[in-house]
Amino acid sequence: MWFICVPALEKNLDKALTQLDKYLSDPLPGEDDVRESRRKYLDGNELTLADCNLLPKLHVIKVTFFLFRPFDLINLVLRVMLR
Repeated sequence: MWFICVPALEKNLDKALTQLDKYLSDPLPGEDDVRESRRKYLDGNELTLADCNLLPKLHVIKVTFFLFRPFDLINLVLRVMLR
């Protein structure tokens, strides 16, 4: 198996995952007096259509990293998925 390393794509993926992690960490407007959000999903503690769209994509990224390219971004993917 071979894998072509494209640094620009890795950088963009890292940036997108970091933004997603920050969004999940920041409290929603309804969460008062909380430094870090405790919600399980994108829009609260209930699964929404946005979550159903995002989770399979994150799973594909996670599996691809484990198979082809184990590097530092996998920790960020796992942190985002395990929230």
